[in-house]
Amino acid sequence: AASTARALSAYFDSLINFAMKDYFTAHFPLHSETFAPYADLFAMTLCLVITILLIVGIKESAVLNNVFTFVNLSVIVLVIIVGLTKIHGHNWKISPNEIKNLTNTTYMVGKGGFFPFGIEGTLAGAATCFYAFVGFDLVATTGEESKNPQRAIPISICLTLLVCSVIYCAVSIVITLMVPYYLLNPDAVFPEAFRYVDLPAFKYIIGAGALTGIFASLLGSLLPLPRVLYAIASDGLIFRFISWIHPQLQTPIIATILGGVAAALMALIFDLRKLVEMMSIGTLLAYSLVSISVLFLRYQPVDDPLLRSSVPTSGPILKELFYPSQTHPTIYSARITKYLITLLIINGFIVCAIQIFAGHRLAAKEFGPVIIFGFFMCTEFLLVTAIARQPKCEKSSYFETPFVPYVPILSVLINTYLILKLSPATWIRFAVWMIIGFLIYGFYGFWHSSQRFINDTQRLLSGSTSSLISS
Repeated sequence: AASTARALSAYFDSLINFAMKDYFTAHFPLHSETFAPYADLFAMTLCLVITILLIVGIKESAVLNNVFTFVNLSVIVLVIIVGLTKIHGHNWKISPNEIKNLTNTTYMVGKGGFFPFGIEGTLAGAATCFYAFVGFDLVATTGEESKNPQRAIPISICLTLLVCSVIYCAVSIVITLMVPYYLLNPDAVFPEAFRYVDLPAFKYIIGAGALTGIFASLLGSLLPLPRVLYAIASDGLIFRFISWIHPQLQTPIIATILGGVAAALMALIFDLRKLVEMMSIGTLLAYSLVSISVLFLRYQPVDDPLLRSSVPTSGPILKELFYPSQTHPTIYSARITKYLITLLIINGFIVCAIQIFAGHRLAAKEFGPVIIFGFFMCTEFLLVTAIARQPKCEKSSYFETPFVPYVPILSVLINTYLILKLSPATWIRFAVWMIIGFLIYGFYGFWHSSQRFINDTQRLLSGSTSSLISS
């Protein structure tokens, strides 16, 4: 939400010739590399206004969100159609000499060509822009409102991913063929691109469409947040008073205010790039955890007491790694798989780190790095093979991840690689953010969760039953 508010502020500022940027820089500067160059009061105000709108009524907010989304998609189609009339293939074949003559430098704007920053730069950009695929998991929060969630939610997520991927690629293709990549303004790409190709009228049309689209994204970011906070607080993982529902408005007013104020403060002090990188690293980690969860769940034993009691709980470890004695998962095989997955994650992290931070030494075929990299690659292969050999749960559902364990493992490796491509400052901010979350969970959530209460109650009842039987 904070990054979206910053983007909307930058777009609006571009339409008024960056008057807000000049004013805020002069009167509200933030003299720190950790934060933005200036405090963006406009972005903060946007978050607070949306928060008030959500407090008043979610139904009205949802209707407004749908209208703005329709306008935004219409403008995107207009961008693609009009942009196609102004494309130049030369912009994908810019020579290094041309860049040097135009900019008097080469190390800040790449080397030209189709991959001006090379494959490494493209992957770094993919890591930064991974925020484009945040929010699809919010479709799952509508499970209670779906008639057939097992079928509707997976199909909705897949179709939404497909449509958004096509739209992002189409817009990127048009924009980079319209304008040389080194002249693109990251704060206002669409308006500035159309001004560059002598279509100033479209600057305002595109700007207005972008404003509605970003506003819809901002509304869409803050709209489900109170629901998520309400669910977490209801389970006792964060303070329960956050789940309080206003009797007249019928909205989780405290959760809405907390989410809106937090987004407003972040939009005030952080610039767009820092917010995007923070969002990307969080999204990459979340999607990695989903893939890891799929691995854990697929190798769990079935909930059948007869099968649980009929299988051995121990066996030769080396034999069980590659030639398990059972065709169905057991408690013992599930435990082995958990250890293998944990080792795989650690080993994969090391492989990606070597590739990124010692890639030049690998390219130079230095003996030490090549041997170390080869060792960890062989270990990775053995771990994947051992996991694949373990018995999987055959309990089927309507929608399943295909080719387990290979697809989840590949997802974790790619996400780990992209996470390591992000800047060290992003890791520091993310670490601070995670530490705060762990402190809340460690000192409150763990001790006050509903699940802990259920487990304690079950243990007490089990103890009472055992005492009665022994008596």
